[in-house]
Amino acid sequence: MLSSDFHDKKKVIHFQQATLDQLDAGTVIAYPKGKSGEYRYYAVPGFLIIGVAKGGTRELLNWLGRHPNLQAMSKEVNFFDDVINIEQEWQRYVLNPHFLVSKSREHLEKLQKQTFEKTPAYFHKQNRGQPVPAIVKKMMPSGKFIAILRNPADRAYSAFQMGKRALRIRAPSIDPSTDFDDYLDKNFGADTDSTMFKVGKYAQHLNNWLKCFSRDQLLVVFSEDFKKKPFELMAKVQSFLQIPFFDYAPLAKQLPNGFWVLQGQGSKAYHPAYEPMSDMARSRLNEYYAPWNEQLRQLFPDITLPW
Repeated sequence: MLSSDFHDKKKVIHFQQATLDQLDAGTVIAYPKGKSGEYRYYAVPGFLIIGVAKGGTRELLNWLGRHPNLQAMSKEVNFFDDVINIEQEWQRYVLNPHFLVSKSREHLEKLQKQTFEKTPAYFHKQNRGQPVPAIVKKMMPSGKFIAILRNPADRAYSAFQMGKRALRIRAPSIDPSTDFDDYLDKNFGADTDSTMFKVGKYAQHLNNWLKCFSRDQLLVVFSEDFKKKPFELMAKVQSFLQIPFFDYAPLAKQLPNGFWVLQGQGSKAYHPAYEPMSDMARSRLNEYYAPWNEQLRQLFPDITLPW
């Protein structure tokens, strides 16, 4: 069974009386359907995958989406980093088909399911000068948050490669053969303001989340561990979320490149590998991120960085 903690927190509010300050993670909104006295029941997410981009968030969503007690938004929402007035606009977020958990009160009472979504931009972005976690807290103060991190040098290189693919589609007149070393020479430095590199300052962004939420509400995992020992990582995530254990092993297979994927599920792990990053580029990025990695170790002394 689902933990009693989650079951006890389930609260149903009729839409007509609902206001933002009444909401929290797992709160259910009863929305009337027609004049028949019937309702549709939508659940505020119990947790969010907050990042990082190019760190494995899509793969983590795919795996969690197969859990029988979880229901995911399939696309990135970008609600909290884009909303203008959350007090007035929370309805368009919560009353979403992906967060519809039941069509009857009787079924709802027996239901033990959480909704969630993933938007990597939540990790590092601000919304009109306000940190995203401060906005999230207005809707789900007791929510939980998962950050899946990746070696920041590899993450930046992957973001660069993704950008080149986008150029081939959106701006074919631009030469997509740009070399990463040349790109670093032209765009990289200690004072760079490029999002491609700023995202990897993990300690800075996680500290913003810890200003709004307790350490117990934030789980940090690593994409390197997801590749090597996915079942152990998924057990850790399930424990953090306090949901029943689900065995992923019968659904998974290992690819020749070492990645584990769920059978019958699309995955970026099937994509061909990029050309390796040059030693010079890696050295420059490792030097740049070294102080931020040390800050991350100090901020989370209970975790071991796999890079």
